[in-house]
Amino acid sequence: MKERLRRLALLFAILVLPVWLPALTIKMGTIAPANTPWDTALKTIASDWSTISGGEVNVRLYPGAIAGDENDMIRKMRIGQLQAAALSGEGLKQIVNDVIILDLPFLFSSGREFRWVLDRVTPDFKKRFEEKGFVLLGWNIAGWINFFSRDPVVTPSDLMPQKLAVSAGNDSAIVQGWQQAGFQVVPIGISNLMSALSSGMVDAFYTEPLAAAAYQWFGIAKYMCDLKIAPLLGGIVMSERAWRQVPEEYRQPFLAATEKAEGPIFRNMSALESEAMNVMTQNGLVVDKVPPSAAAEWRSTLTTGFESLAGRAYSKEAYHEILGLVQEYRATHGQ
Repeated sequence: MKERLRRLALLFAILVLPVWLPALTIKMGTIAPANTPWDTALKTIASDWSTISGGEVNVRLYPGAIAGDENDMIRKMRIGQLQAAALSGEGLKQIVNDVIILDLPFLFSSGREFRWVLDRVTPDFKKRFEEKGFVLLGWNIAGWINFFSRDPVVTPSDLMPQKLAVSAGNDSAIVQGWQQAGFQVVPIGISNLMSALSSGMVDAFYTEPLAAAAYQWFGIAKYMCDLKIAPLLGGIVMSERAWRQVPEEYRQPFLAATEKAEGPIFRNMSALESEAMNVMTQNGLVVDKVPPSAAAEWRSTLTTGFESLAGRAYSKEAYHEILGLVQEYRATHGQ
């Protein structure tokens, strides 16, 4: 009897003891270089998630394309080698192709306009990411895109003779869009851009000033066209399989922490870009001013090239919905 009681007591003690589960590690990749504002935001998210979960969930970051380019990271999330990634619009469109509409040249005229439209289309896009097996944790504007080039660029005809790098993730329709607009394009991954510039494989690229400064690409492409072409969208996604492993009580706090960490980038983008521009101009960057007549030529050239992709690279329905929201914003808030 005593032996039986002892065993029952031992069993009870085991049952009431807390269950110590191993911490869940979320491996998150990004092409953003270390110690940039985007990297700082991701570190904040990692710290907040660990605090919220009491250390049950840890985020291990792989900045600067250590985990590969964005196509590589998406593939690795699908097979479980990565659980999450901070992607640009180029990467996000590899999951849901209509994301490219949000990056179309000259569709948006200000960050506030972009944010207003983004807030209204986010619920639908979240559903579409889920249909592809991913959870969209948050997204926001990550800057504005400019052309950087080996030779000065003021008008479209200045850029057309130069070989323009585009993301290797772009599908053939996007490449055709640039070609139809009259440009020579070379599909290439971000991790290979510096070597391509150094070898003369490409002469120009488009990105926002923070990235050009962080990656030192401006050291070769010393000219920047000062016309802002389009917003640069950035977002954080996680595989749905990995998200289901996160205890349910942490999910909403994690989403709130992600949105909070992204906020300073959006609010401080102008100051961050100005700082990057000061660094680059002090180190030899030449900024080419674009007069109104040339700006109108850019809008005509690029809008014509990319609107022709409706129904091929992105859906006409989604395009007209987003265009309608842009027009609604301007009607209620002004241009």
